[in-house]
Amino acid sequence: MLRLSRLTVGLLVGAALLSAVSEWDRLTEGNDASPLYCVGSWFVPRLTEDRQDLDVRMGALVARSQQMDHLAGEVAAGRMALLDGAARLRDVCRAAPDFPWERFREGYRGDSDDERFCRMLIGRVVGVLWNDQDHALAVGARLEAELDVYLKRGTFRLPQ
Repeated sequence: MLRLSRLTVGLLVGAALLSAVSEWDRLTEGNDASPLYCVGSWFVPRLTEDRQDLDVRMGALVARSQQMDHLAGEVAAGRMALLDGAARLRDVCRAAPDFPWERFREGYRGDSDDERFCRMLIGRVVGVLWNDQDHALAVGARLEAELDVYLKRGTFRLPQ
């Protein structure tokens, strides 16, 4: 007598069920009675909602990133002061409902969030000028020196 392992029996039962569902789906093609339609309808709206939510969040993230790059470009070109740019950068980040404050505080050194926003902006300026490394390093060093002057004066605050 032929003895089959539990795994083999399980695979045969699974294959039979899949075959039955596939045949049922074929017979009810174009009909809402299909088991695959019923099961799929439980998941598809949720997946569609998740995708739409992700698209909205991704669009907002890209828009914020573009705003940050614009601010960095203005500071790099000298059309905006470091402190004004950092204050506007802070406002962009505060407006984000999902801004990662803990990672921000871990990723940028400083005694305050105001100082960290300055350092974040300086890093962004250097990144915007990536295609000319010498110029990027020179502008970054100038902005770091400017920040050091502000820090040595005492209590450091960004404009409101």
